[in-house]
Amino acid sequence: SFDSKFIYQQRGLGPIEEDTILVIDPNNAAVLQSSGKNLFYLPHGLSIDKDGNYWVTDVALHQVFKLNANNKEAPLLILGKSMQPGSDQNHFCQPTDVAVDPDTGAIYVSDGYCNSRIVQFSPSGKFITQWGEESTKSNPKPGQFSVPHSLALVPHLGQLCVADRENGRIQCFKTDTKEFVREIKHASFGRNVFAISYIPGLLFAVNGKPYFEDQEPVQGFVMNFSNGEIIDVFKPVRKHFDMPHDITASEDGTVYVGDAHSNTVWKFTSTEKMEHRSVKKAGIEVQEIKESEAVVETKMENKPASSELQKMQEKQKLIKEPGSGVPVILITTLLVIPILNINLREVREEFWEDLEGSGGLNLGNFFASRKGYSRKGFDRLSTEGSDQEKDDDGSESEEEYSAPLPVPAPSS
Repeated sequence: SFDSKFIYQQRGLGPIEEDTILVIDPNNAAVLQSSGKNLFYLPHGLSIDKDGNYWVTDVALHQVFKLNANNKEAPLLILGKSMQPGSDQNHFCQPTDVAVDPDTGAIYVSDGYCNSRIVQFSPSGKFITQWGEESTKSNPKPGQFSVPHSLALVPHLGQLCVADRENGRIQCFKTDTKEFVREIKHASFGRNVFAISYIPGLLFAVNGKPYFEDQEPVQGFVMNFSNGEIIDVFKPVRKHFDMPHDITASEDGTVYVGDAHSNTVWKFTSTEKMEHRSVKKAGIEVQEIKESEAVVETKMENKPASSELQKMQEKQKLIKEPGSGVPVILITTLLVIPILNINLREVREEFWEDLEGSGGLNLGNFFASRKGYSRKGFDRLSTEGSDQEKDDDGSESEEEYSAPLPVPAPSS
């Protein structure tokens, strides 16, 4: 879908004519709001600033968009030049993610699949600085990247962490000086770290599928941010991750993972204080789940947590009562990538189906029913086979729940 100069080759299809951003209630599985039609070609990363604005990257357009969540008119801000890849102050090359500092308003863009840098802009979109370079094939140095794929701000420490995807590590930098702070890397990550998310005291991550000779499974990780140690790992019980492409954690400790190959969004909830569950040495047993709860069974390998971290988690009240969740913002292209984030906004309307059993929102029917798009966005975006082809043998027997189509708005 891209030529040797990273120019998108399916421009003639036009932008996606359907809404690509869905606001979803995590408790009753209702689609509350949708937007983003006729704007994107291959939307990739989604984040939300403290004012509730959406920030979306498009790897085909090589642009970053700032959108008002309540206004479907023109974007508030556009960074980059449409369909023009580049590496100067005014261009991107397949940007992957955005993080906006809640205190300063500074905009950070990971750029991306064909650049190896982090770019900073002022709140108004003025270029400030950039850092990073392409890494060597072996023993990459601090500040070198091979597909900077996901960003996580740590505002109270003044740090920005980057999922250095193809180097299988997380790098953290000071936001004021851009000085390298540390690297977080574990053998259990395998070769890739696709995405990261931060809440006070905790860093979450998902890795990629193992290569043929590798043994590390694809799974999610919970880390103590202060020392980088892995506290827990998690993955679906009866199913499996195929290619988790993004992760986000809400302040109540709920974790969402978007799987790009299975068109599924997984929801994982902490269980330390949840009723109707008993924790065993080998994992978590689901005894009973109320109808109002939308919970994914998680296979946990518990590791000892420090008393300091346990106190921090208790202070944060990681578990909310059913019905008190916040909406999930989900971005979809009509072919592959579900990316999501959390928006602390009120619930407005209702739609979606209750999640039980697998706890996954399967968007396959939603995608299949749309206008017949066939957009191939990641054949040239992959690096050394990291965006693996899906091997679907149709043998899965676990029940899934598909999102019904949004009711069309009446024409005026």
